[in-house]
Amino acid sequence: MANKRPSEASLKVLETLKAAGPGVKFTTKQMQEMCGFEKAGSVTGSVTGLCKKGYAIRFSEPSEDGKEVKYFALTEEGMNYDPLAPDAE
Repeated sequence: MANKRPSEASLKVLETLKAAGPGVKFTTKQMQEMCGFEKAGSVTGSVTGLCKKGYAIRFSEPSEDGKEVKYFALTEEGMNYDPLAPDAE
């Protein structure tokens, strides 16, 4: 079965995460602005796919005002992931 090519949005999110490196945390809003997306859903869908494959993680941390802020970050496995490779998942 042929692998489906990732969307341009997914490739842009992954490229941005790789440029920052594994463990560097982002909010959806930060990534949306960095990638120039009109809708946060472009980020959310891309990150969900990466998380399902173990290439990214989601977590939350308290902000300075005590509210929980949701973040995501690339994993070491995600750093080595090439979605365009013939054997990519």
